Amino acid sequence: LGLKAEYFTYDVKNEEEAWNLPDIEASLFLDYQINEHWFAGANLFYVGERKDLLFVPSLLAPPTNQVVTLDSYFDANAHVGYRFNDQLSAFVKGSNLLNNDYQRWSDFQVQGIQVLGGVTYKFDYN
Repeated sequence: LGLKAEYFTYDVKNEEEAWNLPDIEASLFLDYQINEHWFAGANLFYVGERKDLLFVPSLLAPPTNQVVTLDSYFDANAHVGYRFNDQLSAFVKGSNLLNNDYQRWSDFQVQGIQVLGGVTYKFDYN
């Protein structure tokens, strides 16, 4: 179990803003070995507001750039897995479990709920 929080201040000399960099980020995470075979984990994270530069094309005038504020967001992920032996395991992982519709960067929406499953095998070369 862990908690991490970071607060940032930026000194911008050559740019108008610290583009796409939030003032605050935080996360809460948990990994748990349920028994000899089963394991699980989850994390919840928060990213604060960010400034981004939006390119605005125009047919009648020169293109311009517009400063936009990207909203802060929460996201949640979780996973569960089963370890058959030291070499073979299977897992299922869910991402964006809150199904939040947010932009990581301007005009780049994240996908909704995502599920990934897989099998891992560690080769023994001895």
